[in-house]
Amino acid sequence: MSVTVTYPTNAEIDETVQAYVPQVDKFIGSEYMPIKPRNTNKVKWTEKDKMRGKTSVHKRGNDPHIDTREGSVDREFTPIDFKETDVIGEKEILEKRQEGTWGEPIDLEDTVAETIKDRADKTMISVECTRWDTFRGRLQINEKGVKVDETFPVQTHEPLVEFDNFGSAKPLMVLDEIGDKFDGTGASNDGAVHVLSRKTFRLILQNSNEADLKKFAGSNFVDVMNGLVAFNKLLKDRNGSSVRLTDEGYIDDNGDFVRFVKYGEIFTFGKRPMGQTNGEWQATISLHRQENGKPVGGYFTILTVNDQPSDGAT
Repeated sequence: MSVTVTYPTNAEIDETVQAYVPQVDKFIGSEYMPIKPRNTNKVKWTEKDKMRGKTSVHKRGNDPHIDTREGSVDREFTPIDFKETDVIGEKEILEKRQEGTWGEPIDLEDTVAETIKDRADKTMISVECTRWDTFRGRLQINEKGVKVDETFPVQTHEPLVEFDNFGSAKPLMVLDEIGDKFDGTGASNDGAVHVLSRKTFRLILQNSNEADLKKFAGSNFVDVMNGLVAFNKLLKDRNGSSVRLTDEGYIDDNGDFVRFVKYGEIFTFGKRPMGQTNGEWQATISLHRQENGKPVGGYFTILTVNDQPSDGAT
């Protein structure tokens, strides 16, 4: 009688799964501050003063009243450069096997393409971080010799009672009060979106204040305490706004997951007229990227082999 003994080996691996892949194409910050390339070496714009007054009455036969036109302020920013290098070493190329295979040599082209994709994703994470810092009203950078400290006129609102005080907090009233701040801004609360984390939203759902959210948990709003759909229905009927949840983020150098929208934060984006966005993330020109022989805005990847340009995967 013969006996066959089989020992398990890593040749049985048939799938390789990366633990975390950032969904950069779904970062919601890009909806409120999209990337717009600018073929300039500086970011400049004119900020016009608010429109004031109204057209006065006029007596026929007299000269019309001469109004005072709104003024404006010119603003200018120097671009911030984001740039890093990834090195695929000789030892890694010659000795490392392809993930999920049995002793086969590494596929250099796949490795280069994967590295370039990872770098592009990390670049978009940097973009998203600057977006949310700008939405907070202050962009601060102090690393690798680059210092930036810019403030932006963002309105804020502090609730009198924290949301985790379920019996006394008034989250519904807070969202109403936020809507009152749109007067004279050019934006509207009718169509505004409140962006917050799921953990923060759970605080709202646990509210037990009979003078606020709890009183709507009746026959008409039986599910208001249980989910987003019913809560947004209440908000829509009440003030025209809605809630949007996000848990997007990235893993930092310490291995910790960092959310773009932190616990306890609510970002409210008003409805802008004529399809305007709340802002733009402008990509300025670089000598590394050209179109029709001229430098243009955007991000780029340079592939070199032994310090020489290569026509490989780009």
